[in-house]
Amino acid sequence: LPSLLEGFGDLRNPVVARALTEVRHTVNAIIRYHGKPSIIRVELARDLKKNAEQRQKDIKRGRENEEKRIKAAERIVQATGIVNPRGGDLLKARLWEECGGICPYTGTSINFEDLFGADVDIEHIIPFSRSLDDSFLNKTLCMANYNRKIKGNKTPVEVTGGKGDDWNEMVNRMTSSVQSHGMPNYKL
Repeated sequence: LPSLLEGFGDLRNPVVARALTEVRHTVNAIIRYHGKPSIIRVELARDLKKNAEQRQKDIKRGRENEEKRIKAAERIVQATGIVNPRGGDLLKARLWEECGGICPYTGTSINFEDLFGADVDIEHIIPFSRSLDDSFLNKTLCMANYNRKIKGNKTPVEVTGGKGDDWNEMVNRMTSSVQSHGMPNYKL
């Protein structure tokens, strides 16, 4: 098989690039040892257990997420003049919408136009170094000073002790944001 660059051009996602490189190495090793196969099927382990209905739900959710990314990109272009919003910009815009434009930790209101400067961070709710969870569900916005000086590598419970006014206010902000966006009400 040709190199990744020849076959796909420049891939933006390093995880996808790494996975495709591994597949390429494996296929080339099979070809060297057994000769060229007539067909190669690659199945992803996470999809093997899903039935047709579950796969259709995944496809629908993917389309909905793509629509959200397109709307976020349009809003960024209109509000800020950023011509080609990057992935991090789109993520910030989607998280801003989910948070209702309010930092869940501090309660500080975040203007959409100010979202793309250095004052607002994308933050892992459960620190990535401890959870290895880089999914959308483990991310939120946070005022940069709070994130860097106070929250750091802690969970919300560890920051507040899980009690007191700071904790209660944070839970209220997160709960109202979750309810206003029709998401499941997770226990914090």
